[in-house]
Amino acid sequence: MSEDFVISLGVSAFFLLVFVTIGYALWWIFSTTRRIRARLRRSPIVELAAAPHEEDVRVVGQVERHETVLTAPITGRPCVLWHVTVLEQRGKTMDTVLERTAFVDFALRDESGHAIVRPMLVTHLLQRDGQAKSGIFAEPTPRIEAFLHEHGISTRGIIFNKTMRFQEAVVELGERVSVLARARWEHDPDAPTAPGEGYRDVRQPKRLILQTPPSEPMIVSDEPRMTHRAR
Repeated sequence: MSEDFVISLGVSAFFLLVFVTIGYALWWIFSTTRRIRARLRRSPIVELAAAPHEEDVRVVGQVERHETVLTAPITGRPCVLWHVTVLEQRGKTMDTVLERTAFVDFALRDESGHAIVRPMLVTHLLQRDGQAKSGIFAEPTPRIEAFLHEHGISTRGIIFNKTMRFQEAVVELGERVSVLARARWEHDPDAPTAPGEGYRDVRQPKRLILQTPPSEPMIVSDEPRMTHRAR
């Protein structure tokens, strides 16, 4: 067996391994996305006021501020959830060098009422509607530079800017989203009490909390087909 043949065989095996790895990664990403979409479709949309206590429900409503809001790191948009992917060109491929998600509690409102959404772990299906890039003729914005510096990444190569792509998806205030989480009704400490049926009775209004156990992710999606009722 010649040395050239052995080298050729080794190169072929290397590229085969690369293609198999990429193929598996793409399969895993798309199959996971399909499973999440399928789970949302299997769950009928419930009005907030009719959400059953201690059951998993899918609700759709408009996002409102609860206490605080975030600032999206690429576009600077006020939001309650953002997801950023940073890709860098290495050779002929664009490799993911950073992927981060951040979220805060938010309120959700539909025609029947409102709820407080308290995410602890999130799986999201969001539209990537924020884009930016850097390269030889494209300077990254100071906002992007600050975000990358916070995570130990530089946009500068040996001489020129690195060729990089920045993708951002957010859940903005006023946006319509679908949420799959566990419903829990609790006494509303901020609502005034009302007289009950008896002389000494007091009625304490309740509020709806949407949450999930620590090990179970909440699903949040702003995809149009996930936020409209099937007809």
